[in-house]
Amino acid sequence: RRDGDVINLSLASRSGALRAEGGGGAPWGLGAFDAMKEGAMVAVMERRPSGEAEPLPLAWLLGNAGRALPKLRDALMGDRVALRVARSGEGAMEASLAIEVRDTEAAAVEGDRMLAAALSPTPEEARANPLGTMRPDFGGIEPRAVRTVDVASVLGPLAIARVGGLEPVLAWNYRRRHDGRAAAGAAGPGGAQSGPHSGWWTIGIGPSSVRRMSGQLVDGPAGGDEIRVPWLSVGVVRPARLLAQWSERGLPLPAAVARWRAVEEADWRVLGRPEGFVLGAGRITLAPADPK
Repeated sequence: RRDGDVINLSLASRSGALRAEGGGGAPWGLGAFDAMKEGAMVAVMERRPSGEAEPLPLAWLLGNAGRALPKLRDALMGDRVALRVARSGEGAMEASLAIEVRDTEAAAVEGDRMLAAALSPTPEEARANPLGTMRPDFGGIEPRAVRTVDVASVLGPLAIARVGGLEPVLAWNYRRRHDGRAAAGAAGPGGAQSGPHSGWWTIGIGPSSVRRMSGQLVDGPAGGDEIRVPWLSVGVVRPARLLAQWSERGLPLPAAVARWRAVEEADWRVLGRPEGFVLGAGRITLAPADPK
């Protein structure tokens, strides 16, 4: 249905794969998503893909890159993933991906090791430049501290990243949730919670991007009064703003992509039910018509 400059959408379907998994998984509130979507050109939070369930919008956005997501042990992986693309205070683009984890300290050890291995030089690169191609393993020390690795040599062929103003620096950190949530039954002296603390592993291009998104995810509402729902996917995309930023950088826009300038904002919320029902609602807000 279209009402003026807004197109309202609704979804109702049934998924056998979702039913087999018992529905939409553990319920969660929207406090963290509401925080990270502020000022973003793209903000998506979804249940982490599992089993044979149909691809969700974030998996679609990431395309084949989704297969290259860091793979922690299942015991460490949380229920959600999130993506944020925004304009930084300096006018460049920033992009970060966050993965919910059940234990930030253990995830830091494993994640640091994995990224060090992934960024390690090939044997040929190591022989050609033994010192310049070293990639550090931060060993999980100070999980909340932002780690940075210059990946200019990796991004060299990707001139589009440089034109887009993205820093050729890969950054990441691991932040605890601020609601003090620890593993069940884990209590320290005086009843204080100890043991594994859940949180987010955030990876992005540029340290400022990672600091911003990780802070938004953990500094939001503690969640005690949040309404929790078995969400599958929630998101907002602002194509007109995103493509304007693209054009400012002098990047060409294919005609098929340029048409999306007509969309100011598209947002959606989709949840799953134990019976396998998928219910959702969305809205497309059109940009004001050009008076010319």
